[in-house]
Amino acid sequence: MSKRTSFIYLSITIILGVMNHFVYDLFTYNITGIFVPVNESIFEHLKLTFFPFILTCLIRYFKLVDKDYFLKVCTSSLVGIGTILILYYFINIFVTPPAFINILIFIIACCLQEYIFYRQMNTVYINIPFGNPEGFIVLFTIFLAFLVFTFIPPKIELFKDPITNTYGIYNQQ
Repeated sequence: MSKRTSFIYLSITIILGVMNHFVYDLFTYNITGIFVPVNESIFEHLKLTFFPFILTCLIRYFKLVDKDYFLKVCTSSLVGIGTILILYYFINIFVTPPAFINILIFIIACCLQEYIFYRQMNTVYINIPFGNPEGFIVLFTIFLAFLVFTFIPPKIELFKDPITNTYGIYNQQ
């Protein structure tokens, strides 16, 4: 995989992520809420990196042949999600960040997840003890978490919309 190709997919991920921030306001269907944020909680904003990246990886899947492809996608996705969580909560220790800082965190997360994916796809691993099934299972579990917690979120800070002080999709209606 070339750097140019990786940059193109990174750009697509960022553009789709930014666009997805506004999709639920335009199309308030419950099914839409699985893939895009339904409120301003940090949990909902994790969808902005996860689903656009997964979409670009599905497109690449047909071009890249790798027995550990889903494991690499899984690792990269977790880096993106983890980056958002770590940077957001670290910065919030000191200040309530303005919106552009949150956008910057999103872009950094997208860049890191794409970088990790690029590095993994251009590195030969020897004796990886697991591959596609485990990576696919973890990705599917993350998807299920987004599905369930969009509709039935735990009443903890991660899921709380700081603007409306509500949780999940049903409080939007």
